[in-house]
Amino acid sequence: MATMPAGGASMLCVRFPEKAPEGSTVLLDFAELGRVAVSEPVAADAPAPADPETFLVVHLRGGNAAPPQTREAAEAWVAGAGLVDLTLQSDRILWRPGRALVIGAAADFDAYLQGLTSFAFYESELRRLESDLSTWWPVAQKDARLTHRVGVRALHRWDHVAKMTEAITGARFRHVAIEGPLEKGPEALPGLARRLFVELALRIEVTHRLERLDDRIDVVADLYELANDRLSEFSYFRREYVLEFLIICVLALEVLLLLYEIL
Repeated sequence: MATMPAGGASMLCVRFPEKAPEGSTVLLDFAELGRVAVSEPVAADAPAPADPETFLVVHLRGGNAAPPQTREAAEAWVAGAGLVDLTLQSDRILWRPGRALVIGAAADFDAYLQGLTSFAFYESELRRLESDLSTWWPVAQKDARLTHRVGVRALHRWDHVAKMTEAITGARFRHVAIEGPLEKGPEALPGLARRLFVELALRIEVTHRLERLDDRIDVVADLYELANDRLSEFSYFRREYVLEFLIICVLALEVLLLLYEIL
């Protein structure tokens, strides 16, 4: 559901631009990946932003502070694929990609917000990498022949191989940048925020996903490294072959000219 009743609920919209807009306050800085997190309050009954990279966080006070219908609407709002439901310090936190709901005291909300925002960013980077590798995998399977069967026509694929090599190298850098924070929690987070981060990471099995992603990156990277070597070797051989052929042609022409003069 795109909206929810506003009674007793407060909502924040978190974005991850490369630079913080003028006048905004930076919530978190992800310097290694060139992004920052900025937040702004929005009406709880406002339509969800169209930008898929935004992260929405709703806070409801615990106990009887929020009407039952508001709590039910909030739970329905956050429900969806990949939902994680956990309890910390008697507070309830529900998270799924793109949304989170905190039901509890306001005193800990800032720490929860930091943990949720950091996790939302790194988890979205993990999903983006997984999506990229899923897209590249069938392409790499078709390009596997370039590792052993290279001819003149294959040289037309060299630009493609170079672009794939650059892309997979970038993926390796991104994987390294998110691996540490996802496995152990960002060190810069305060205790409660980091605990929430780690709990969420355990629930979505990030270690297994990172290992599988690392294996896939290695396979594709090795494939295109070998393809580059084969294309480079063939290109060098072809240039040498053409050069030698031209030298032979020149020598043959000189012989013919000598014979013509003699005759």
